[in-house]
Formats: sequence, structure tokens, C-alpha cells
Amino acid sequence: MPADWLFQALRFGHYAVLLGLFGAMAWRTPALRHLVANDDQWYRPLVVAAAIAAPLLSLGVMLAGIAAMMGQTLTDLGSETVWAMLSTTPTGWAFGVRMALLLVGLVVVIRAWSSPAGTIATAACYALALLTLGWSGHAAASEGLVGLAHRTNNGVHLVAAGLWFGAIGGFVASTIGAHRRRDHATARRLLVAMHDFRGLGIAIVAIMAVTGALNAQLVFGIENSVAVLAGSYGWLLAGKIALVLLMLACARHHAATARNRMANGDAAAPDDAALLPRVRASLIMELALAIAILGITAVLGLGSPLN
Repeated sequence: MPADWLFQALRFGHYAVLLGLFGAMAWRTPALRHLVANDDQWYRPLVVAAAIAAPLLSLGVMLAGIAAMMGQTLTDLGSETVWAMLSTTPTGWAFGVRMALLLVGLVVVIRAWSSPAGTIATAACYALALLTLGWSGHAAASEGLVGLAHRTNNGVHLVAAGLWFGAIGGFVASTIGAHRRRDHATARRLLVAMHDFRGLGIAIVAIMAVTGALNAQLVFGIENSVAVLAGSYGWLLAGKIALVLLMLACARHHAATARNRMANGDAAAPDDAALLPRVRASLIMELALAIAILGITAVLGLGSPLN
């Protein structure tokens, strides 16, 4: 596994910020906004800060990647080497497209936060930025139609992960807001939103599972799993899968809580607020697991399956 902790840290930050930005903006679009019962004005500064950080992190990841490829430190990189990589390689071209998308996204976040069209445009920018990540890491090593399929599959996986990440963050924010208000109407709106999310949540999980399995097949071949598990890459991958299962268990817990509440009807309304502490704890645990999974993913993308 690579020893460059700075590169790994930059990749983690890059993935986290891009997934978070796409998730946050996707859940503000008219098609999904009703599923997260939350006033989104308070977290606008966080989104703006993330939108400013995104191009800086993308640049840092690109430079660190070039340095690692050339066996140099960041301070030793020459402008000629950087320009050659940016202008003559698919990875460099993808970086240019991603930077343009991130800058457009930043402008729209700042100038058109309350506009439905602006929200849709920003979510699209960040979704496309996630797709460009397929031109780096393991997906970039594949060529021809297989390579295109690998990159597309990787992009779909990341977009689905961004939707999941955004849903977790939105529901965590909603439970915190409901706790502050301490009224039954707010608590009930949150539980209804969580119940309504169930169908879409299942679809997102299914997409992530299928695309994740396809990624594994394209990277090392599932038939080689035993050999892969003998190395550090395999152990990290197994850890990631275990954390995913724990995350889904948390999701099942608070989904079941919302479902049972809806099944009890209006008679259980006075108990809505009492359910929030355990729902909030489950959601925070799910968010922490998602962040840990991102950390492992940042490392796995730089390692060899047979090492």
C-alpha cells in the first residue's frame, strides 16, 4: 500500500467534499427536496466553504498524484512536468473538465442558492465532476470499451454514494433541528420524510451494491477474491465491506422506526419527539461509518489488489 499519507489525506478530502456537495445540492432540487424535512438556510455557509475548497483540493490531488507518479516531492515538481501531464494525458484532461465544473458550481452556489434552476445546475455540475474521477485510480488503467464501461460504472457508483451521503447529512441536520424545536409536528414531518425515503433508499443501495460488485470484478476479478484477501488490499476491502454492512444496519434501524411509527397512525403522535434521540444516534453512527468508508476508499484507490 502507498506510504504517502498526504496524497491519501487529499484524496479523502476530495472525495468527501465532492460527494457532500453533490448530495447537499441534489437533495435541494425540486424532485427530492420534500424527502428531507429541513430548513437549508443555516448550512449555506458550509456549502459555500466546501465549494471553495473543492477546486483547491482537486488541484492538490492532481499535483500530489503527479509527484507520486514521478517519484518526486511536491516541492520538486517542475512546471514543465505538470503542464505535460495536464495537457497530454486523459487524467489531465479530466482534471481540466472537473476544475471548470467546480468553478461553475461555486459561482452558482454563491449567486443562485434560492433558484430551483440554479440548484439543479449546481447538482449537475457536481455529478459530472464525480464522473470525471473515473479517469484516475484503478478505472483509468482499463482501456477501450472495457475502460469506458469501468469509468462509467465507477461514476454511477459515486453519484449513488453522493445521494446516500446527502440523505444521511440531511436527516442528521433535520433531527438536530427537530430536537431544538421540541414539538410533535416537526418530529412527525421528519419521520414521514424518512418513511417516504424508503423506496428511493432501497434503489440507491441496490445501485451501489451492483456497481460496487462490478468495480471489484473489473479491478481484480471476483474469482480471485481469496488471493486478494491474503494481502493488505484485501484486508482493507473486507473492512470496508464490514463497515458498509454496519452502515446499512443503522439505516435499517431508523427506517424501521419510521415505518413502525407510520403504522401506528395518529394515536402514537405524542411519542414522535421521544423517538428522535435514538433516531439521531443511529443517523450519526451511520454518518461516522460513511466517513470511515470514504477514508478506506481513498487508500484502496492507490493500492494494488495483489499487494
